[in-house]
Amino acid sequence: MRNKTEIYKSIERSPITELDYLPIIDRSLVDYEKYNKFIGQSMVKDCMSLQATRGCPYKCMYCHKIWPKKHYVRSAENIFEEIQLFYKMGVKRFAFVDDIFNFNIENSTRFYQLLIKNRLKVQLFFPNGLRGDILTKKYIDLMVEAGTVNIAFALETGSPRIQKLIQKHMHIEKLRENIDYTCMTYPEIILELQTMHGFPTETEEEAMKTLDFIFNLKWLDFPYINILKIFPHTDMEKLAIENGVSREAIAKSRDLAYDELPTTLPFDKSFTYNYQVKFLHEYFLSKERLLHVLPYQMKLFTEDELMQKYNSFLPGKPKTLSDLLQIAGISKQE
Repeated sequence: MRNKTEIYKSIERSPITELDYLPIIDRSLVDYEKYNKFIGQSMVKDCMSLQATRGCPYKCMYCHKIWPKKHYVRSAENIFEEIQLFYKMGVKRFAFVDDIFNFNIENSTRFYQLLIKNRLKVQLFFPNGLRGDILTKKYIDLMVEAGTVNIAFALETGSPRIQKLIQKHMHIEKLRENIDYTCMTYPEIILELQTMHGFPTETEEEAMKTLDFIFNLKWLDFPYINILKIFPHTDMEKLAIENGVSREAIAKSRDLAYDELPTTLPFDKSFTYNYQVKFLHEYFLSKERLLHVLPYQMKLFTEDELMQKYNSFLPGKPKTLSDLLQIAGISKQE
């Protein structure tokens, strides 16, 4: 018989807003040898994850509610102090897991300037939170000068109507302009793009606007087509139910694997399958695109890191670079 354990629930407390008062975590207590054989959110091994801000003022319907809808920041000096500490220990790669690192432009700009002023040769990864339509060319230039090697942008949908519906309110053309500038000016930067597919009331024509956005940007490294998963007690669940999606369908979709399609889709599954195939064969495995992006990817990633990344896209699970080239129909000479 197992002893019954009584659960004690602490009282609700106000969120910590003065983040500089929090101590820097002693990472020496972690045995990183257990984890470094796998890539993380940043796509590379031997990378330290950091959080510089908490919360996000935007109210996108699909987002989590772990943090409040306000933005709290650690000062640039405080973030730099943590990076400098680990830099002296030999760490050169840092990944920021913030929801929206660049919302406070003044603070984040000062952080980049500190890295440049102190000549820290780091690699910065932003696999999660950068709001792409509030960037400027000058800010992108500064990011790259400070050591940025990876940026993930989040479009979600290319449809203005769906943007408004889910309360993302992305300035689509401004995002496209910033991605174009980064691709053309800094081809060595590994660019990711997050999109979502299957919003309540989304039409096939609106879904194709998202795919068209991707296709019009030839040199994205890793664009994602994420099938919308609706979680209970969320704003997205409320929206779905209001538009005819049953609670039963939502409940069944929760435990589906990444590659399984839910019955919550607003269009026939055959459309989504064809959508995924078109993306994979006409864009992601495009010989022209791969011949352009692979040389830059190979400079940043080891072969093992690169193959772990491509395995998340390709059903064939290539184990070596030669396997990937064979799938794409690229000879070693090319």
